[in-house]
Amino acid sequence: MYAFQVKQNYRPHSETKTMNDFLSHAYPDEKGSKFGCFVKDIVELIEEKIFKNASNTHGGVLEEKAFSTHKRTLDLMINGGTTGIKHYLISEDGKKRETSDTDIVGLKFFVRIWLPANSKVGFVFMQTYNSLGIRPLIDSIIETVLRSYNHKFAGSGMVKATTKKRQKEFLKNSHIKDIIVISNSEMHGTGVGKLTTVEIKIKNVLWGANKEIDLDDISSELEPHGFKIDDRKYIIKGRLQKEGPSKSEEKTVYLDQNQDSINVIPNVELPGDCQDVYMHPLFDKIREWVDVEMAQLQKEARK
Repeated sequence: MYAFQVKQNYRPHSETKTMNDFLSHAYPDEKGSKFGCFVKDIVELIEEKIFKNASNTHGGVLEEKAFSTHKRTLDLMINGGTTGIKHYLISEDGKKRETSDTDIVGLKFFVRIWLPANSKVGFVFMQTYNSLGIRPLIDSIIETVLRSYNHKFAGSGMVKATTKKRQKEFLKNSHIKDIIVISNSEMHGTGVGKLTTVEIKIKNVLWGANKEIDLDDISSELEPHGFKIDDRKYIIKGRLQKEGPSKSEEKTVYLDQNQDSINVIPNVELPGDCQDVYMHPLFDKIREWVDVEMAQLQKEARK
């Protein structure tokens, strides 16, 4: 899951627009569904030809689509992947066949774009294969449509997101493995300021993830080794580890005494009934699954 905001070109990043405002600006004369016009723009980019991103690193073609003007969602099944790199197809007997650097080495990817009404945040759900994904392609598709109406992503563009429910579940079932304490101190004088950074790593911490971390805890760990921390502002990072049925998962996060502020983005594995025997997404099944994720986001937003 990724979240994004939009703004008009040449306006400050703080002046983000609601999804309604963007659609009204982009399609002022449309009497019907303005979101339907947005869908048409997206689909036309990738429906009849290979769409490649600006840097020519990813490309894809559209295989399936569905949209809801009521929910303001557009679902896509894209066959795509990397391009611009010379690949080799190797058979079981070891024979090698070279492909062109203009070819796309493709897999099937499910993507949902959601523009919630009256919200300043839009969402994109993208299925991946471990490290293989088409994020650069989706970035480029949305950016192309925004740019055609004098708009662009605000801030850092699309950023990883998750539900608070998933965050709490991860924190509840994980423990803090390592802690890194980072101090930043600026020394000001008559000349140019000098920045000094010190990092201290504490390994094999036995605290649970739900324990509140403060400087007293850090000090008690460091004092036996001859280190002392005063009350200056420190940045504290932790490496959280969650044991799973088949493998463990680790995430490095900023720790805070308020656990609700820990921004951990857990990995999300698709249920087996959302994939075929080749691990390709099943379009209708994964749409139902993402509906549940959307409902959770809406529930948390109401709270």
